[in-house]
Amino acid sequence: MEKFLKDKAQKFSSAEASRDIEECAVCLDYFEVDGPRQVAQLNCSDKHIFHVDCLEKWLEDNPQCPLCREPVK
Repeated sequence: MEKFLKDKAQKFSSAEASRDIEECAVCLDYFEVDGPRQVAQLNCSDKHIFHVDCLEKWLEDNPQCPLCREPVK
């Protein structure tokens, strides 16, 4: 799954994510500025940002974006 996220998602810090998006759409937890969890953005939209661990779990069962349902290949 890590290889997949390298190709299909951009990782960055929680501080960067929290500027525009307040919470992960998978777990609904808030992004913590300088928090320990990494976040990732899918290529389908710059607003589709999730905790990396949440996104990995989601994509194991659902090969699509949790928000727009665009297939992630």
